[in-house]
Amino acid sequence: MTTGKNEHIIIPNSHFIENQVTNWSYGDPKIMETIHLGVAYGSNVRLLEQLLLQDADEHENVLESPAPKVSFLNFGASSLEFSLSFWVSEPVLRFMTKSDLNYRINELLQEHGIEIPFPQHDIHLRSINMAPLKNNMQWEVEINDKLDE
Repeated sequence: MTTGKNEHIIIPNSHFIENQVTNWSYGDPKIMETIHLGVAYGSNVRLLEQLLLQDADEHENVLESPAPKVSFLNFGASSLEFSLSFWVSEPVLRFMTKSDLNYRINELLQEHGIEIPFPQHDIHLRSINMAPLKNNMQWEVEINDKLDE
């Protein structure tokens, strides 16, 4: 059987014996793939949408129908999260096409100044006992002075 994304799944024979099954996908080899990416807060999201669709439209393996689709998924902790979904004519083209699109997306984002952020954490120290650090620093100075002699 095949899922709505056109991925093939195996169903135990017992399910066929005990239930009525309708195979809506028989004979259709096309398959959907999705690329997920996050961009920095403040990015021009409409430009991003145009660039992702342009990338998909220009690739020879991406089908025109069903048309590629960009979705704004979430406001993440470090980024605005998007997906690009596209269809290829057969499963063997799936991963090569995704890789090609990823390379081009990276180039397009760089050309248009759209950043892919990475998580950052600020650490705030409320109080710290500096005495052990000062003692350690003084010890290092004394050792270095003796080595220079």
